[in-house]
Amino acid sequence: MKKGILFWMTTIILATVIFMSVGGTAYSMEKNNGTAPGIEKYYKELEGEFVGEVKLLLCSEGYTNAGVMLTKRTFEDGSRQYKLNIHHRRLNESRQEEMVNMIEDMVLDVPDSSIYVTFD
Repeated sequence: MKKGILFWMTTIILATVIFMSVGGTAYSMEKNNGTAPGIEKYYKELEGEFVGEVKLLLCSEGYTNAGVMLTKRTFEDGSRQYKLNIHHRRLNESRQEEMVNMIEDMVLDVPDSSIYVTFD
């Protein structure tokens, strides 16, 4: 009798653990828009490298204390839209156009993404 009760208790506990594990995995994937967490980390590294390259470009053009901010929107289909905002008081409009062209030549290697540049 005790063996039967022990068997059923063990079975119920294992079934509960399996059910909760599967539910947690599904919740985690839903939270990340269906992408694996490793992919998000990879994109974050690419974005950081891109911002670093833009800062180096600005420094080489004489804008050493320019602020650079990259924001992103991720859509349900997985595509991304980036906004690169550059802060520098002495960057006039003619130089801004040149900077946009130089920055557009630098590729942010994220599939299904678009980027636009603004200045403050």
